[in-house]
Amino acid sequence: MCATGTGLLCESGRIYFIQPDGHVDYLDNGGAMQVDGKCSPDRKRYAWLDFRDPPGPTSTYDFNRNGGEVYMRDLGTGVTHRLTFDSPSDPMGKVDPAVGKDVAVWNEPDDGMPRNPPELSALYDSSDTLAKLDLKTGERCRLHRPMPIGHKLVYGHHMYAVWLDHQDNTDYLIDLDLDDPGLHWTCQSTPGWPAGGVQ
Repeated sequence: MCATGTGLLCESGRIYFIQPDGHVDYLDNGGAMQVDGKCSPDRKRYAWLDFRDPPGPTSTYDFNRNGGEVYMRDLGTGVTHRLTFDSPSDPMGKVDPAVGKDVAVWNEPDDGMPRNPPELSALYDSSDTLAKLDLKTGERCRLHRPMPIGHKLVYGHHMYAVWLDHQDNTDYLIDLDLDDPGLHWTCQSTPGWPAGGVQ
C-alpha cells in the first residue's frame, strides 16, 4: 500500500510493516479488522479505518461491518492517534481516509441514509458525503453535496481524488481546494480534542 524510507506498509485485514531484511510486524494491532490504509504524500503518516472500538471488533470485510473509526500513525514517532469518536454510542460507517500535514478526509453516508450500513456494497454506495478533520483544532466538517470520490491524497489543503460523475458514469481526476469559499461545510468541534492538536 505504501513504501517509506524504512520499509513497506501492506494491508491484509491488518496493517503490516515489512522491513528491508524481510521482518514483518504489525503497524498497530488493535485486535480487529483494519482497512483502507494510505500514506500521507510525505510518507510521514499513515491513516486507516480501524474496527477495534465497540461495536467494531466482530466486523468482517464484506457483510458484517459495524462502526469503524479513522486512525493515524505518526511513522516517525511511532505514536497512533484515534481521529474519530463515533463509536460506541453512534457508529458511523466510513470509507477511504487520507491524511496530509494538518487535515484528514474520508467519505461517510449521506444524510437520510443509514449511518452504519452493515454490508460493504451498501456502505460504498451511500458514502457520498465528504468529511474532513482539522488535526490542529479537532473541527470536523461534512460537505453535503454528492462527492462520490475515492483514491484520495491530501497535499496542504488540496485533495486530489478520483470522482465518479454519475451523469455519464465516468471517472475524473479532480483537485478540490478544501478551503474554497464556494464549499458549504457543516462543522462541529470534537469534544476532548488535545490542546495543540494531533502532531
